[in-house]
Amino acid sequence: MARRFILGLIACLYVVGSALADEDFGDGWLRLNRAKILELFGEREADSRTKDYVGLNGNAIQFGRALFFDARLSRSGNLSCASCHKPERFWTDGLQRALGPSSLNTPTLVGVHRLKWLFWDGRVIGLAHQATHPMNNPEELDGDPLYLMGLFARTGEYRSRYITQFGELPIECQNKLGEECQVKLAEFQLNVAKILGAFVASIPSPQTPFDEFQRQLAQGVKPSNFTAQNLRGLQIFLERGRCATCHWGPDFTDGQFHNVLVPEPGTAGVFSAGRLAAINEAIRTVKQYRQPSKFSEYAKSEISRLKVDSSMFGAFKTPTLRGLTCTAPYMHNGRYSTLEDVVEHYSSFTGILRPEHHNDPLVEPRQFSDIDKKDLVSFLKTLSALGPDCNN
Repeated sequence: MARRFILGLIACLYVVGSALADEDFGDGWLRLNRAKILELFGEREADSRTKDYVGLNGNAIQFGRALFFDARLSRSGNLSCASCHKPERFWTDGLQRALGPSSLNTPTLVGVHRLKWLFWDGRVIGLAHQATHPMNNPEELDGDPLYLMGLFARTGEYRSRYITQFGELPIECQNKLGEECQVKLAEFQLNVAKILGAFVASIPSPQTPFDEFQRQLAQGVKPSNFTAQNLRGLQIFLERGRCATCHWGPDFTDGQFHNVLVPEPGTAGVFSAGRLAAINEAIRTVKQYRQPSKFSEYAKSEISRLKVDSSMFGAFKTPTLRGLTCTAPYMHNGRYSTLEDVVEHYSSFTGILRPEHHNDPLVEPRQFSDIDKKDLVSFLKTLSALGPDCNN
């Protein structure tokens, strides 16, 4: 339903669109499409059913912040969540491939609390569920429930904060392996993940030139901070580029999965399985939620609707476009180093072998001119905060 609504909005924009000249800035096309632009990129709240993190209270957020930057969460003592999600890199790491076992690029954490499915392939639902994966992975934090229990038991501040939030630690399970203790330890680890989720959900999205443009547009005044080139780029983004088919809302993502023909780096036609492989993983991992809750029941109902669909081969989640100037390299596998590379990809798909089963009409060459490409990149840069610090 949401996808059809957005396609309808874009169709309306396209009908009234025509090439913008410098003298049209702030008039003509923008005046005609003001309401549609405001609606397309308006605010969107998180689905309350996916808020499996502790409510956004100050104690939980500060506790989560402490855990996020604490390398003691890893068994080696060398890694923390911030090792891969660096604030100065808009909560990414600047690497083509993430540290650890992943062959994928590290996504930003900004706005993830508004998404249902997490990881590039959407193998989990909800922030807390996501956080347990690097905790348990021996190639990442390797902080299983027993290890975390020991850390909390000997760290007075963590123990007291946990007790305040959830009650006593299940200390009695440190030397027991029965089913009852396995459930208690799993719940303990999930509670720690919820605290981390509280901090992640509090990470703000820095104000950008586009936000100021939106603010002035909403007030009914001619935006003073957008250049004619920025505005032409916005028009391309909405119309001939059809970028807003997938990149819409306040975070410029539909939260869904698409195969946009991005093969593995160094190849022309080797694609990762993506969402197709993640469906079975999602079904398996949701079953790990043992305690009844509104969230776990919601997750199970969502999982029950999943079907193994070959069209999901090579599909990955639409990333946010916020903070683009700080989050290179781009795409799920870090294939492209610059925004210019990304725009060229959609313009021509040069050198890429399309799989026989892939016939999505939305993934067709846009055939941008050189000026179009520069205009589009200029608009994309307005989605990042000004200045050297990616979070100001």
